[in-house]
Amino acid sequence: ARGNFVPWQPRYDEPIDRLAVGVVSADFNIKPVGQLVRSVFGMIEKSRFQVFCFSLESSDGSAIVVQIANECEDFQIVKGFDALTIANIINAEQTHILLDITGYTDGGRVEVGALKPAPVAVNYLALPYTYALDGYDYVLTDRIVTPPEMHSVCFVERFVMLPSPCYMVNDYRQSAAEQVKRSPINVSEAEGFGVPHRHDGRVVLANFNHLQKLGPETFGLWMRVLTSCPQCVLWLLRFPPQAEVHLRRELEAHGVPQDALVFTNKFANDEHIRVKGAASVLLDTLEYNAHVSGLDALWAGLPLVTRAGSHMARRCGASFLLALGITETLARTADEYVAVAEAVSKDRGKLESIRRKVVSGRYNGGLFDTKAWVAGFQ
Repeated sequence: ARGNFVPWQPRYDEPIDRLAVGVVSADFNIKPVGQLVRSVFGMIEKSRFQVFCFSLESSDGSAIVVQIANECEDFQIVKGFDALTIANIINAEQTHILLDITGYTDGGRVEVGALKPAPVAVNYLALPYTYALDGYDYVLTDRIVTPPEMHSVCFVERFVMLPSPCYMVNDYRQSAAEQVKRSPINVSEAEGFGVPHRHDGRVVLANFNHLQKLGPETFGLWMRVLTSCPQCVLWLLRFPPQAEVHLRRELEAHGVPQDALVFTNKFANDEHIRVKGAASVLLDTLEYNAHVSGLDALWAGLPLVTRAGSHMARRCGASFLLALGITETLARTADEYVAVAEAVSKDRGKLESIRRKVVSGRYNGGLFDTKAWVAGFQ
């Protein structure tokens, strides 16, 4: 709620010729959200909109923050200020709409938007949940991740359904094109990175999430797949490193051989997508779907096996697939999820057919079309 503060409205000294949009974030640097939105500000129609960015963190000097700062109307660092001071700075820009794209993640200041420094406050991108503050009016979303009937039980904010096929903007066509233009990673290179390769005789099932997204249900389903498909190996990241010992213990409890599970460290930003292309298929975590890591894998050409769950965090994979026009790997139940994973693991022709659809979707589908997303957002 708004606490003891009295919300105010902007006073406009001149007629409005352009809509003023404020974006507050702690993620304009080399962070997943910064990577997703980096080209948006340069694609906004400057004749219709002026975009002001308010950074809750100091600049790290990266190409991402430099691009954002150069392409928005004004870029102000407000780190260390109290919420009321930040709200006054936003209000002084005569902001009409304020987007908070950090939410409750590290460095977030959701209380700023709740103070209503702009007439409209919007929840977007940071987390697939409500901000649960009555100062926020809307959440930007799509009909797959948040069916309209979900509103009354999951969100305080009203839904704004974006016309783009997926609510989640991204920048892969602009900033990650070179990684997929290079020749695909081969078996020898994969060995050098210490990763399994889909052409070395095994089917490589992968998940690149932070392992806090992995719960007992999903891990149990993965064990069912590994048990029925001995030609498969499961590739996970040491993210965090201490998870490996616990998951290997669970592997043993399920009676699955230790060599069926491969852990690797994370890879550098300029090579991680190409390296991930060594996998055969991405298995989603059902408790909390892959978001940026899912987009990474799809851009790398990996088919995604997921299940549409009960709330936004569990439906992002479905939104990705439908934006690509792919339904073959979208399950409705846990048993169907296992059946789909088994089917693509046992039928290389089917798997390669779906992989070709994913690769085609890089430039032919709506999932990675940043310009179309911006047009719909406007």
